[in-house]
Amino acid sequence: MNPPDPELTNFTRRRRDINERLDVTRQQLDALTAVLETGRATTRDLAMFEGLLQERRDLLAGLARLDDAFLDYIIHLRGSMRDE
Repeated sequence: MNPPDPELTNFTRRRRDINERLDVTRQQLDALTAVLETGRATTRDLAMFEGLLQERRDLLAGLARLDDAFLDYIIHLRGSMRDE
């Protein structure tokens, strides 16, 4: 049996962490959206909403970079296997 690939292990851990953070951010955004729908949002609520939107953008960008880097790694591995 082959030992686990550390790149794959790292990728899956980091991807899981980002997705968990995205879930938390989504829940917070949903809660603030409910407040905004009431028409009773405070300036603080709006600032929190803006901050959470930015956090979600940053997490999604990080997830895309992580996926792209892992795809590059897989392509590199496949190329190396052909050379053998």
